[in-house]
Amino acid sequence: MSTPRAASLLLTLSFLAGCITVPRTAVLGMTAAPLGAGRTEVGLSGGLGILSESEPPTTTNFLIFTQTDWVTRSGASPLAEANVHHGLNDWLGLNLHVSQAGVQPGLKVTLLERVVTLGLMPEVGLGLFGGNRGQTVFQGSSRTEAAPVSELYWAFNAGGRLLLSHPASGVYGGVGYQLQMAGVAKSQRSGAEELASTSTSNTLHNVQAAFGWEVTYGSLRVRPELAAVITPDWTIRERTGNSELGRGGGNGFLLFPNVTFAIVSERMRTLDDDEDEGPRRGGRGKGRRPASRREDEDLDDPAFRR
Repeated sequence: MSTPRAASLLLTLSFLAGCITVPRTAVLGMTAAPLGAGRTEVGLSGGLGILSESEPPTTTNFLIFTQTDWVTRSGASPLAEANVHHGLNDWLGLNLHVSQAGVQPGLKVTLLERVVTLGLMPEVGLGLFGGNRGQTVFQGSSRTEAAPVSELYWAFNAGGRLLLSHPASGVYGGVGYQLQMAGVAKSQRSGAEELASTSTSNTLHNVQAAFGWEVTYGSLRVRPELAAVITPDWTIRERTGNSELGRGGGNGFLLFPNVTFAIVSERMRTLDDDEDEGPRRGGRGKGRRPASRREDEDLDDPAFRR
C-alpha cells in the first residue's frame, strides 16, 4: 500500500507508464491564413477520439520454442485540445497548442497568399512531471516504512505541418510529421544507496492529417474537422538495473472528428492606420492624400474653376 508524499508539477501528462497508451496530438484547428499583426485567436476543439493500437510485441525464448505476445487496445473516448495563436505581422504568428500529449509552442509562417493560402507550422514541446512516493508495507499486524520511490515522467515532441486553405470556400487542411518521445524513470534509494531503478521510454513516429471547413460569424470561427494520426513505427526501451531490453514493431491509428470554436480579437489600431484612413468628413485631416503637381496646376487654371 502506498501514499503520495510530495510532487513538483511542471506539466501535466496524461500517461503514467509505458504500459498505458501514449497520447497523440491530432487537431489542426486553424487555417493557413495569417491573423495579421496584433490579433489573437483562442480556440477550443472537442470531439470523439477513436483509437486502435498495438504495442511493440514481447518475444520470449524457452528451449526451442519462441513465443510472441502482443498487447492491443482499441476504443473511443471524448477528447479535447486547445490552441492560442497571436499574429506578429502579415506573414508570421506565434502558436501554443495544448493537448493530451502536452504543451507545444510553435510558429505559423504564411508562404503564399493567392487563390489558395499556403503555410508552414513547426512545433516543439517538452514536459516534465516529478515527485516522490512513500511506501508503507503491512505484514500481519506489523507496519514498515519502506524507502521512498522517486519518479520522473517526461515527454518531448517535435515536428511540423504543411497547411493549405481556400479562403473563398473556407475549406482547409494540413499534413505533417511528429517525433514523439515519452517515458518514466523510477528510483528507490535508502540514503546514498540505490535499492532499485527502472525506466521505460517510448518513441513514436506519427503522421498527421486533417481536413476541415471554416464558417465565420463576426469574430467567431466555427471549424468542423476530421483529424487523424497514423503511427507506423513505435518502439519501447525498458531498463531494470543494468539490464536493458528494446522492443519494436508497434503501430497505432487515431481518428478524431471534432469541432473547433475560436474567437478572434480585433486588430489593434496604430498611428499609421489613422494616417491611412484619409480625411474625416468635413475637413482636410492629416490623413489626406497629397495632391499631385498636375492637380495644383488645374486648380489654378481659371477655365478649370469655371
